[in-house]
Order: sequence, then structure tokens, then C-alpha cells
Amino acid sequence: CHAPATTFGFRSPGYVHTSILYDVSVDLTTHANGFEKIEYRLLDDATEPEKQEIYCCVYKPILQSSSSSSTTRETELLFFGDMGRGSVDDAETWHISGSPAWNVSDSIARHVNVVNKNSSSKVQGVFLFGDLSYAKGYASVWDEFLAQITPWASQIPFLTNQGNHEYDTEVEFWPETRKGFEDLYGGNDSGGECGVAATVLFPTPRDDKETIGADSDWFKTEIGLVSIVSMNTEADFKVGSRQYVFLEEALKNIDRTRTPWVIVTGHRPGLVDSDEKPDPDDHESNRIESTDIGVMNMIQDHLWENLFLKYNVDLTFWGHHHVYQRSCSWAKFNASSDQIHPTEVYGIGRTNGCVQYSDANNIYSNPKAPISLVVGTGGASLVKELSRPKSEFNEITLYAHGYIDLVAHNSTSLHCKFIDGMDENSVLDEFVILRTTDKNETRYENLLKIGFASVVLLIACLAIAVAYRFFHPCSSKSSTSSTSSRRSRPRPFSGQTGGFTKLVDDEEEEEEE
Repeated sequence: CHAPATTFGFRSPGYVHTSILYDVSVDLTTHANGFEKIEYRLLDDATEPEKQEIYCCVYKPILQSSSSSSTTRETELLFFGDMGRGSVDDAETWHISGSPAWNVSDSIARHVNVVNKNSSSKVQGVFLFGDLSYAKGYASVWDEFLAQITPWASQIPFLTNQGNHEYDTEVEFWPETRKGFEDLYGGNDSGGECGVAATVLFPTPRDDKETIGADSDWFKTEIGLVSIVSMNTEADFKVGSRQYVFLEEALKNIDRTRTPWVIVTGHRPGLVDSDEKPDPDDHESNRIESTDIGVMNMIQDHLWENLFLKYNVDLTFWGHHHVYQRSCSWAKFNASSDQIHPTEVYGIGRTNGCVQYSDANNIYSNPKAPISLVVGTGGASLVKELSRPKSEFNEITLYAHGYIDLVAHNSTSLHCKFIDGMDENSVLDEFVILRTTDKNETRYENLLKIGFASVVLLIACLAIAVAYRFFHPCSSKSSTSSTSSRRSRPRPFSGQTGGFTKLVDDEEEEEEE
């Protein structure tokens, strides 16, 4: 759209080749591991075919239909944001990234290789939600970034959405052919790229009829047990916008019998504990508020309750704020409930909307609202620590580079780990979501009702039996004398039935003696 991307920062990328793989019906009896494996070669004129490298990847796992009696195998996905281009030494490659980006990428490569070679499960996808390379108009940085991620991005599906450093461009430079998808905030964080480079290099599963344009960068996809709905926080998402209409349709039409877990991803956080408060200059100039708190307020007002709560989103993933944060199960601001903690959220004048915190074992049991994760830890420089105590919704904050390893075991159990970017075997935080399905909840409630009714009936029968034996006159053996009927009395009975009391009459006792 403008310099430097169109002038001294430009470098011809050559040809960009794209191959589309369409979903096909696969017989599980011939794919026992539940995955499709695809091998491919990159051909050129300088290398003999037999010497060209073969790349092997795991494609999307096979999905059973909702009527299938078989069980879809567990789904493992990796999530993070804000990576950048790193290096193997301490050389200054870019002002915001260095060795951490390379370390995180290298850790992911080892993680993918170990899991995919030595486990019955597979890492089935990686999602980088915005601020990919931080090229900011310098095309050569994209080449270096692509080389950095090739060891793992060449093996498994790689999904992205765009952040401010791919998309944001001043409105006057936005092309007429792409009106309606302008940067919402009117910044210049992309260095004039205005989303073009990221869109060409990283195709996503868009449907042009739904998104109304190939550059809109909002889409929905299914991977195993998970539906992912990706939004573009840099374009208009307010109620009534084209993106809002798409998001509602996407969330409303998810088949939870096929994909019981629903995740929403975006770049700028919908819930974040940050010192970056609204900027008075933005209000004076009538610009859309672009600070952390300003964007969070907008997502909360337009999307959180209207869509995320309404359609039972399980998790939201965000970047932009270079830190790791995990929230409570969050309903909305200004909520009124006995379960809500009425404490002030710092700097924004609203009340806390936590409906549930994780327990001592970091387990969320049947959460009634989404859990929000900020994972802007892919390699870009970390933000400074908060200048005050953390907000009530913020369960944990970590200033460390890394990524989320998410495993959906089945429809009722999901496990997330925040993996250290230096060591893929080191877990810095983890949590579990456990839930019962509506069917199981109904069955449990019915069992409780049946059990309670059975106990009441048993107690009533015992009471009647005891009352009958104590108060009903017992007939003795026939006798013509006035002693033909004698009153029974209790005495201890030490038979095999244990310490019960046996009722005997006087005549029976005399005969025994």
C-alpha cells in the first residue's frame, strides 16, 4: 500500500506456489491410526528428481460423522502469537525479536518430531495468531522467517491470522479495491504491507462467499475434536459488521457432536490485564481506541456476551500483549450473580465477571463461560511487569516465551500446557477443563432421584416391619387354658446374621431349656 513495502523494503518473492487439498472420504478400516499422511516434493530444474527432498506431513485427522459409533482420536494442537524472526546467536536481526523467536521455533520442531514419530497421537496443527514475522514492509525478513519455521511448518497444517504488524495501514493509503476491509485503528504498524504479504504467503481456509473477499482473514475450520473460529481484530467486528455476521453464523452452525470443543482466536486480546489504558488523544481525534484496554472493552461490548457466551465458546486465544495470562471462566463485565466477585478491574471502572476459578489442581469443572488465554510469547520482546497487583480475573501471569500445547482427549476432557520456549519438556503452567455432557448430567440426576427414592422406600419398609413385630400380637400354639396367648419379648440372637434381635415367646424359651 505504501513505503517501505512498496519502495526500498520491497524484494520480489518470485513465484508463490499454492496447492489445494480437498477433503475426501476415508475408510477408517484402511487408516487405523485415524490420520491421512501426505508426502510431497519441491521440484526444480537444477536437481535430479531422485535427489530432491521428500517432505512428509500429517494432514487433518479424519472426522467421523455425528452418527458414527466410533470415537474420534484425541486432538493435539499448538497455539501462540507474536513470533518474529530470530537467530541462533545474539546478532541483532530486528529491534523486537532475537534468539527467543528461534528458540521457540526450534522447541516446536523438536516437540512435533518427538510426538509424531514416537506416539500414537499426532500434533495435528499449529496456529500463530498474528504478528508473524514483524517484517513491517521489508520483504527479506519474510524469507528469513519462512526458513526459521520450515522444520515444523513443512510437516503439519499451519494456520495464521493477521495482527497489527501485518495489517494496520492508514486509511488514506487503503486500496479502493479493498474498501470495507480497512484497518480499524488507522495506524501504520504493517510498514505499508496492509495484509498483502501475509495473505499471499499463508492461505487460510477462507470461503470467499462467506467472508466477502479473500483478504478479510476470518474463517472457521475443524481439526479433529476442535472447531476453530478465527477473527481479524484489525478489521471491523462490531455488531452489524460483515465480520460480526460471519462470526455469528460460524458459531451458531457448529455441530458439537462432531467437534465438542470450540475455540475463538484473534490477535488483540478480548480479555487482558494490562497497564495500557485508553488514550485521551484517540477520543479527541474520534479515532477507534487501539490500546489494550480500549480494544478489550470493544470486544467485551460487541462479541463476548452476544456471541462467545451465547454459543458456549470454551476457550479464547489472543496475542499482541507479549506475556502469558490465563483467566478465570469469564462471563462479562457488570454481571450480577451470587457467584460473581464484585471487585474492581483496574483502570476501566467495571466489575469483575468471573463465574468460576480453577481449583487447587488447576481444573475447571463444567465452566459456564469461556476461559481466556493471552499467549503473545512466540519470541517478541516481553512486556514489562504490571505496575500494580493483578486484576481479579487474571489467575496467572508469566513473563516467559513459549507456546500452548492443547490436547482434547475426548468430548469431556481437555488439557492445556504452557511449554517453555527453551525446553519443550518444561511445563510452566497447565490446566484441565472437565465437563459432563447434557446426556450424562441427565443420567446422573436420574440416578440420584432413583437412589433417593429407593432409600426412602427401604426405610419405610423396615419401619413397618419393626412396628409390626413389636406391636402385633403373635399367636402361640393352640391351648385350651387361659395362657394360650403369651406376649413375645426380645433377646439377643447370635446366629450368622450378626447382631440382630430375635423375637421369641416364653413357651419357646421353656422348650429350649
